Amino acid sequence: GSLGIGANGEGKSTLFKVLAGEIEADSGQIVRAPGLKTLYVPQSVPADREDDLEFNRLSGGRRRRRILEEAILSRPDVLLLDEPMIGLDPHAIKELKQMLTEMRAQGRTLLISTHIIDSVDMLWDRTIIMQNGTLCANVTREELEAQNKTLEDLFFEVTEGIERETNGSVTDAEDTAQ
Repeated sequence: GSLGIGANGEGKSTLFKVLAGEIEADSGQIVRAPGLKTLYVPQSVPADREDDLEFNRLSGGRRRRRILEEAILSRPDVLLLDEPMIGLDPHAIKELKQMLTEMRAQGRTLLISTHIIDSVDMLWDRTIIMQNGTLCANVTREELEAQNKTLEDLFFEVTEGIERETNGSVTDAEDTAQ
């Protein structure tokens, strides 16, 4: 599983929408493998559920849980989850983590965007950190462990390094993260 982290407005959701084919990239190219089933689960309730009376009678957390369960049960090859833990109670979070762990064991690809770094600690093999729409770090769990750093350490090192730069480049902060 891959993990995308960054502050609000840094481009994580936009990246997921591009990867899912919902919007076009401003530049570059996305190559999609034929027959690959990709599913994007946004933070908000999808528009096609707005008129579903039974669904809308559920609490916000239960709506979120149902959307996530439906996505997982559809068995996509690639599942893009945008802030999946938001609105879920602790039991639902535990169940979601178990389902995602099973998906990983089946060889399915998970891409998770989150602000709550410790909530997905055991679900990632690679993480990217974005700031200002730019990829600032791209590391594996093994690389981070070899540096004796936590994901949280890396996040603050990279993002605070960029924020302190007045006329430097993203590369400066990226070098710090390696």
